[in-house]
Amino acid sequence: MKTILKSISFGAISLGFLFCNALASDSDGRINAVGAAIIVGTNPYAESEDPVEVVPVPALSWNKGRYSVVGKGAGIRLWDEGPWAVDAIADIRFQSLDAEISPVLEGMANRDRTLELGGLVAYKMGDITLSTQAQFDVLGAHEGFEVNMRARYDWQIARGTFFRPSLSLIYRNSDLANYYNGVLPDEARLATGPNPITVDGVVFDRPAYAPGETISPQIGFTAIQAFNPKWGAFAVGAVEILPVEITDSPIISEDYLGIIAVGVARIF
Repeated sequence: MKTILKSISFGAISLGFLFCNALASDSDGRINAVGAAIIVGTNPYAESEDPVEVVPVPALSWNKGRYSVVGKGAGIRLWDEGPWAVDAIADIRFQSLDAEISPVLEGMANRDRTLELGGLVAYKMGDITLSTQAQFDVLGAHEGFEVNMRARYDWQIARGTFFRPSLSLIYRNSDLANYYNGVLPDEARLATGPNPITVDGVVFDRPAYAPGETISPQIGFTAIQAFNPKWGAFAVGAVEILPVEITDSPIISEDYLGIIAVGVARIF
């Protein structure tokens, strides 16, 4: 089975999102913790070997002064004044395309992971936090950028019991969306062509396709139950509704991306 880090679209729903929320006992999340989780996620690519995948992963949150490492990302707090906070961030995009996971992708070039840099601005109003995060590729993989606008609500249900719903709107420019969801002209394989793609007797049409820039909504949640001051369990989930520009791609077969993680962590 292909690893989830290669086939699930973590550009939409990332480990950084999951663990940054799940390991945070306060609204800012600036704690030190280590743990482990089981992730279950969907794979959007057509005729994939594993449309739903399950994999164990580590969870990490480390903070010292202005510096932090959470999940697959790192940050530096540049400004913190009243309700406002500004961070510089670095994030690994695990989203990738491995042509071996599906016969529909046969002959396509792999799409690679990459490192992205950017910034985050957050404004806190009581239990509600509004944030905008922007990041861009620095290794020349997709050469694009993404902007994520998010609202979240921190709900302390009881002592040791915490719930955080969130709603996001994600913008991806055409370079990013085309790279992971598009088909280049020299990758096209037409059903009427000399070398069509056939899976279980069904002929697939893979024309050249470029989705262009996209906007999609995402809803998520975090639930945390503390056992004691040092140990706790968490469950985190998110669903992104894919826009028609992506679902119309000949290599995409899902209308949404979903992921859930359940795990435990120890706070230091």
